[in-house]
Amino acid sequence: MSTALIASSSLLASATLDLTEVPWTDAAHFWTWNGRRLPAKNKNLMGNKISIAGTKYEKGIAGHTGFSVVYNLSGEALKFTAIAGVDDEEYKRDPENKDGSFVKIIILVDRKEAFRKIVAWKDKGIPVSIDLKGKQQMELRGEYGKSGFHRQRPVFANPELEVKNKKSFLNTAKEWHKKIEDEKKLCPKYPPAPKWKNFKIERKAYKGWENAYWISNGKIETIILPEFGGRIMSFKLKNGENILTENGKYKKSDLMKRGGDFINGGHFTRPQPRNYFIPCDPALLFSKYSIEFPAEGEILLTSPKSWMFWLQYKFIIKMSKDKPELEITNINKNIAPFPNMAGIWSITRVKSSLATAIIMPDEMKNPPAKHIFSPSNYYTLVKKDKKWLRLDLTDKLWKSLGKKGSIGWEEYPSINQIKVLFSGTTFIKSFDYTPSEDNEFMGKFYPAHFYVNKLFIEVECHGPTKNIAPGKEIELKEKWQLLK
Repeated sequence: MSTALIASSSLLASATLDLTEVPWTDAAHFWTWNGRRLPAKNKNLMGNKISIAGTKYEKGIAGHTGFSVVYNLSGEALKFTAIAGVDDEEYKRDPENKDGSFVKIIILVDRKEAFRKIVAWKDKGIPVSIDLKGKQQMELRGEYGKSGFHRQRPVFANPELEVKNKKSFLNTAKEWHKKIEDEKKLCPKYPPAPKWKNFKIERKAYKGWENAYWISNGKIETIILPEFGGRIMSFKLKNGENILTENGKYKKSDLMKRGGDFINGGHFTRPQPRNYFIPCDPALLFSKYSIEFPAEGEILLTSPKSWMFWLQYKFIIKMSKDKPELEITNINKNIAPFPNMAGIWSITRVKSSLATAIIMPDEMKNPPAKHIFSPSNYYTLVKKDKKWLRLDLTDKLWKSLGKKGSIGWEEYPSINQIKVLFSGTTFIKSFDYTPSEDNEFMGKFYPAHFYVNKLFIEVECHGPTKNIAPGKEIELKEKWQLLK
């Protein structure tokens, strides 16, 4: 064989890697009987051999729903193969299960779904083969099924990656893992409060955080916490009571553990579609954002980069002189080298204990999808007044929901705003949304959305889900008002 042919053959050669030898870019913590933990390698969660429908496997990655392991590939991988299933060993504390257990096995490649199967407990394993040529990322997911939660233990047995070059790929994988960890540790320098003529602004501590910015225009007061996910944590009339929820109990050391389950408050966003939701990226939700003051009354908050979702968040918050309102622009920037299908899901959590009613506009004519109200029987309590629909949050309603009950209300509204009524005050959240342009891009989301339980009320709006070109941004603008 000629020297040229030998060189050509070596260029085409590839290597096979046991995926359990590859450092993941990041993985989510999930529930187990023994507390939250990360996926296990080459054994199940009980420390024994992985088993799918009685077949034992020496190699594999095992976990529990919601299971998520991310590998950034840098275009160096060629193919992924595995046997996907649900581990069939029962744990001693598992309750009796008459209906079986189901797990949604999903694989995302460059944030798009490349594989989906519903696998039942004790079903035979399902062969997986995914083409990864030129791709940047693969995520292995095990999402919640409909029953038998305690036996929802997804596994990927005999997982292998075919790569262009073993040494190069392993080095790149280590670099990606370090990059994620370094991003979590970013700690921006927080500037002193600027000297504004028409607004009062101070930098001082807030509930255990050293760098909160307290801002007032004489009508309203707000607190912005860049150290906790760039959140707006307080919004109130001057000398009034904060209508936003406070954070639940948590440890600061747990904030950056993906898959955390503590309750958190204020204003934040989630990316769409739903495969970005659980488990989300703490770099976007809870990390230390940078803060800038481009102009008087204007604040710019910027997140670290999420190398899992290939997104970076920005919030632009503007306050006007002597007006009881804030203008907020929620921004997602695509930092991926590929078009990234994403949207903005805006969530403002207000205090259930202070609220007396939630108010939604009447549904628009000929909506793309009829409203969703769950539980449906509560819709009989909704009252109509001209173009508005109102649900009173009475003691009787709270009692009927119990400690863990909730109400969800979603629709395509005739007016781009939703309201929460407090004693003597109304919170109005208005948002940009053009039905003629955006309906086809909403996917499974509705522009206006309430989620109600005893801990908080989520006042939500959704923008369109679109393919964002590399380096480009999408935004969702909203206005908050507090009116007496």
